Amino acid sequence: MAFAIFRAAELDWERLLRRFDDKWRVLMSHLLLFGFAYPGKREQVPAWVMDELVRRLQAEAETPAESPRLCRGTLLSRAQFLVDIEKWGYEDARMEPQIQMSARDIRHWTKAIGDQNRRREDHR
Repeated sequence: MAFAIFRAAELDWERLLRRFDDKWRVLMSHLLLFGFAYPGKREQVPAWVMDELVRRLQAEAETPAESPRLCRGTLLSRAQFLVDIEKWGYEDARMEPQIQMSARDIRHWTKAIGDQNRRREDHR
């Protein structure tokens, strides 16, 4: 995202908002962290984009949670949020129909954590 932001004038911001659709919080978090990492470049993000994301956040705060036991963290990290699914009984967002991951895909994705860790160990 940081590289793309330096080309902000070329970005189709409306298309970007549409592409993130109901996952707009991910875009917002990246843009907020960009402003933290590069405080002198915050103006690269059009004010109207941040205004729209803040509007969505405010509107969301006024509506009830869609599923109090859903964990979307597994969409961000294949390892970090497994405890939430395996021990604390949260629903895995990877199983949502719009994500299109099967139980087999999820097993493969999770197994890859160990494979990746083994490769790191082999390079030490």
